[in-house]
Amino acid sequence: MADLSSTLRLQLRSAVVAGGGLLREAAGGIRDGLEQLQADPSPSQRQLSLERELEQARRDGRWLSDDERQELLAERLHLQQGAIADQQRRRSLVILLVVSLLLPPFWPLALGLTAYLLFPRTTRRLTVVALALTGVGVVVLIALLVTLLVAWL
Repeated sequence: MADLSSTLRLQLRSAVVAGGGLLREAAGGIRDGLEQLQADPSPSQRQLSLERELEQARRDGRWLSDDERQELLAERLHLQQGAIADQQRRRSLVILLVVSLLLPPFWPLALGLTAYLLFPRTTRRLTVVALALTGVGVVVLIALLVTLLVAWL
C-alpha cells in the first residue's frame, strides 16, 4: 500500500509540474496575443485594409498572396519610375530641340529630334535600318578598296 501511495504521489507531482508548464505556456501565448493586439492598428483601420484587399481581389479576380502582392507593388513602382524617366528624357529632348531650332547649323538635328519626339518607335526602327545599311556599305567599300589595292600591287 505504501508503494502504491508513493507511486500515486509521484504521478500526481509530475501531473502538477506538467500542468504548471502548460499554464506558463498558455499565459505566454495570451501575453503575446495581447501585445500583438496592442501593436495592430485599430479595428476601423483593419476593416478599411480588408475592404481595400477585397476591392483588389475583385479587380484581379482572386485573392493575392502576400508575395504576389509585393511583386505587383514592385512592378507598379518599376513602371512608375520608367514613366518618370521617359518624361524627363522627353523634356530634355524638347529643350535640345528648341536649342537646335535656334542655331541654323543644327537644323538637321532638329528635324531628327522632331521625328523622334513625334514617332519614337518608327524613328528608332528607321535609325536601326539606316545604321545597318551604313555598316554594310562601309564593309563593301572596305572590301572594294582592298580588292583595288591588291590588284594595283
